[in-house]
Amino acid sequence: MKYLKQISILFGVSILGDILHVFLPIRIPSSMLGLGILVLLLMTKTIAVEEIEATANFFLSFMPVLFVPATFELIEKWSLFKSLFFQLLIIIVITTFVSMLLSGKVTDYLIDRRKLND
Repeated sequence: MKYLKQISILFGVSILGDILHVFLPIRIPSSMLGLGILVLLLMTKTIAVEEIEATANFFLSFMPVLFVPATFELIEKWSLFKSLFFQLLIIIVITTFVSMLLSGKVTDYLIDRRKLND
């Protein structure tokens, strides 16, 4: 019964993101809207992490499997990417660095903010 509640919460938030995507005139994917709603619910403590943790971890354990088809598709289309390899490599390295830097700065900010509140 515990897992049914957890999966219902996650699917409910996902469906709410789909509904908002249909009715709001913004061009944000429904999955991102659903994740945003979930983050807001977690931040406001409307939903406790423990309420969805087991099911979320279960879904995360299958995440690497979802990358296998995309990897094989890239290998299959290698002839298209071969001429752009170095440009793509530079873009990937720069965006990875920027993402890591931004994630670190946001984490530092949140840790400092939490210390001020305690």
